[in-house]
Amino acid sequence: MTIRHAPLFVVALPFAVVGLELSGASPLAMLSALFILAIPILLLLLLPGSKRELE
Repeated sequence: MTIRHAPLFVVALPFAVVGLELSGASPLAMLSALFILAIPILLLLLLPGSKRELE
């Protein structure tokens, strides 16, 4: 997974929450979906920088 995949998770987040809301899911299920989909986005922020920039 690279930083290029980050927009996929950002786009998927509102669709997942709206889908859960339309299906009548509980607020707890919607919050847990937010946290589950936010994990890859947060992990992408922890990736090390390019070594070319450090030299």
